[in-house]
Amino acid sequence: MRALGPNEPLAVCFDDVLDGATHDSLLEATIASERDMIDSSTGGRDDYRQSQMLYTPVDDAEAVVAAVRRCTREATATLSLPAFEPQRIECQITAHRDGDFYKAHTDDGDPEAARRALSYIYY
Repeated sequence: MRALGPNEPLAVCFDDVLDGATHDSLLEATIASERDMIDSSTGGRDDYRQSQMLYTPVDDAEAVVAAVRRCTREATATLSLPAFEPQRIECQITAHRDGDFYKAHTDDGDPEAARRALSYIYY
């Protein structure tokens, strides 16, 4: 684990949260679900984001959810946030192909998203 940010950490990076076989299985299931992906959106701002999304995560994404649960305590401590147990973990798969983008943003643009305590990304 390492904190990312100049003075106060803005993000926490965990390495190797999934074993190789689980990672490979998730990647394979994601590729197999490519036909179910839809264009991403940010509520009508087409210039803000270009990618494909899968809103119904493949079953293998449960390994990522378990990893998020395992890492939450250390992440909140590193980010100086109060400790908590996640009650709800949102999952989606986003594919960025050559030329795709997502401009700098916060994950609190609507009332539902504003309730989020942490955001995570698994690469």
